[in-house]
This record gives sequence, structure tokens and C-alpha cells, in this order.
Amino acid sequence: MAELRRGGNITSVGMSGSNWKRKIYCVLVVDDERNIVRAEKMSGFTVFANLKPVEALSGMTLRQLEGEPPAGMSNKMWAAFQNAAGFIRKRDEADDSEDE
Repeated sequence: MAELRRGGNITSVGMSGSNWKRKIYCVLVVDDERNIVRAEKMSGFTVFANLKPVEALSGMTLRQLEGEPPAGMSNKMWAAFQNAAGFIRKRDEADDSEDE
């Protein structure tokens, strides 16, 4: 995570799944314009899991995460990326309310 945060970009982690089903964790790194700089996923048993890039999201904006998943992406992974994007949106809303 420390490597992903370098450069002053905003980093957020989202999760999808439950205790009864396999969980998936996704990491979003966005720039100041809220363009996705990096997207990575981690699934499986956490002891053995590593982050793996998800190139399909690079260059997209946070707003584009509100629609349907790209071809070939599971609904569970898409939900985890949407969860991560939601944390960034909440942070932006809190920053906007402080500025008022």
C-alpha cells in the first residue's frame, strides 16, 4: 500500500463478499482529477494472495465506476471497486462541506 500511495495520489481499498463466500479486495489509486491511475485486486486466501493489476480500469474516471462492469469482469470484483470508489466520494463530500 505504501508503494501505491507514493506521488500524492489518493488510495482506497474496497471489499466484496462475505464470511460465507470468498472475499475480494480491490485497490484504487486516483489522481487529483479523479482519474484512475492504478487498479489492483487481491483474492484467494490472504496468506497466499498478492495484488494483481486490473488494466481494464486504468484511465477511467470514478464516475465511470457507477455503470455496468467492463466485459470479462465479475460482478463481485466490480462491487469491490465501486466500494473503494465510494470511500473516495465520501472523502470528497466531507472536504467540500468543510470548505463551505
